[in-house]
Amino acid sequence: FKILRSNIGYFFVREEDYAATCALIQNFQLAAWERGLGVFWKTDAYLTLPEFREGVNVKPGEKIAAILHVGYPDMVPNPRKRTPIDEKITVIEE
Repeated sequence: FKILRSNIGYFFVREEDYAATCALIQNFQLAAWERGLGVFWKTDAYLTLPEFREGVNVKPGEKIAAILHVGYPDMVPNPRKRTPIDEKITVIEE
């Protein structure tokens, strides 16, 4: 599974498009998990190799945001203890 986005336009727009694509992938992962599917998100260096890009029909000016491996897991590991959110973020109040 591949997700492509255009690599044209101003830097800010391209970065915003990439962030939106990553948010879409995260939402896809959550929706898949609710249906019993596991998703592994890969962004290996081979995604930039000309042979690979040609093989998956990526056109000039397009960037691969991710390769997603999707399937039913053989086993589901026990969840790890999570760090409380207040230890990860800083709220700035006026």
